[in-house]
Amino acid sequence: MEDNIENKKYIYILFLTTSTKIGKIIRLITRYRYNHVAISLDKDLNNMYGFARYRKNVPLVGGFTQESKLRYFETDEVGVKVCEIEVDEEKYNDIIKYIEEMKKHKKEYMYNIFSAMAFPIHRKVKIKNSYICLEFIIHLLSKFNIEPELKEENFYTIKQLEKILSDKCFFEGKLNELVKPNNWGDDEYIKEETFREATIDTIAQVGKLINRKISN
Repeated sequence: MEDNIENKKYIYILFLTTSTKIGKIIRLITRYRYNHVAISLDKDLNNMYGFARYRKNVPLVGGFTQESKLRYFETDEVGVKVCEIEVDEEKYNDIIKYIEEMKKHKKEYMYNIFSAMAFPIHRKVKIKNSYICLEFIIHLLSKFNIEPELKEENFYTIKQLEKILSDKCFFEGKLNELVKPNNWGDDEYIKEETFREATIDTIAQVGKLINRKISN
């Protein structure tokens, strides 16, 4: 019995109410309380991953990120729902290996601006190695057959994913009631860019997405 308990592994899917202007716009359009989704490999949320902006003042330039909890402690009003999903040890290790490979090739992964724009009309724009936050989580849950109900080719809203995982919720409330902030680690969120840098980077990301879409 003790060995079975020790071999239990869990991943954590987070639904977040962020304090950014983009987050508020998303919630206004969707009329839903959560606008961001991420995954953590530990209960203390020290290892959080998702697809999001790299830097706070450049909202459209992003990709695969290792998110520090400090991103969400600018205000005490950040709401969160955390779902705990049990997986076997082999699957857990496979997820870790997959994420580690993504970290090694971080530049290959981009935030899918076009999918974000199509989201309000319930459409997705498929571009290789490019996701919005929700698409990435569904990609992981589907790829490793964690939630067989999910089909990566289908369109889902955050509300729909939350409903699918509703029986796995172990916390819902304010983030600061659940965990304490840690350090920034590899997260470059607070490193600001000048307007010129932000403009150049945004144009470059849009161009790369277009080229990748055309070439696929």
